[in-house]
Amino acid sequence: MSVSTIWSPFPQVREPRPLRDGLVLWLDADDLSTITKDGGNLVSQWRDKSGGGNHAEASGIYRPLWVDAQLNNVSVIRFDGIQDVLNAGSGSDFDNITIFMVFKYVTGGVNGGNILRKWGSDGVIISAIDLDNNPYAFTVNTWETYRVTFPTADISTYSLLTCRHDKSLGSDNIQVWVDGVSKGTDNCTVDAGGDGADLVIGAAFADGGFAVKCDIGEVVIYDTPLGASDLAQVESYLNLKWGL
Repeated sequence: MSVSTIWSPFPQVREPRPLRDGLVLWLDADDLSTITKDGGNLVSQWRDKSGGGNHAEASGIYRPLWVDAQLNNVSVIRFDGIQDVLNAGSGSDFDNITIFMVFKYVTGGVNGGNILRKWGSDGVIISAIDLDNNPYAFTVNTWETYRVTFPTADISTYSLLTCRHDKSLGSDNIQVWVDGVSKGTDNCTVDAGGDGADLVIGAAFADGGFAVKCDIGEVVIYDTPLGASDLAQVESYLNLKWGL
């Protein structure tokens, strides 16, 4: 299946393009034209389709595995939970952020194990198990302060995770949904941040530290808090494509 000719965020559009202004990262495991891999399907580069050039890269023992024909016969990137990690570079820090991720948690993730992390002295984290042994969490700005946690069972099968931070809201400005169902809110009225750190996927650190075993199909990130209609539009695109 070719995403470039079948899947699009807009039905009338036949070629990949940003879903709207504010798109800063778009990784699509089923678009083979964006994957650089060897004969064993180990991935050295997962290219960013947003136009921002934030390509996710790995080398040597840190390369994850490209796996064909998974959910809805669509391909995924598989992280081994030992040391696999992709680094998408520092990019920009975030005032606000919206993250969409199609993925499945398999196992692993010692205290602090991360699926996605851009964190220096502040930033954003999607963790498998945080330092307090809480299950999955979306954390913004301050570790163990501004976060929404939700049960691991919610994402033990392929799921669509949506996370949003909108500091302009007076309350409930950190929000998390799994397959469209709210998992809670928290409040953070300051920038999400990032402190110039690299955005890494599959682990907490670029050296593979605190890795998590998981499959990731698609990652879409905006540096703006999408409104309800835009959230619904992106979620509809991902749900249809991945059969969620």
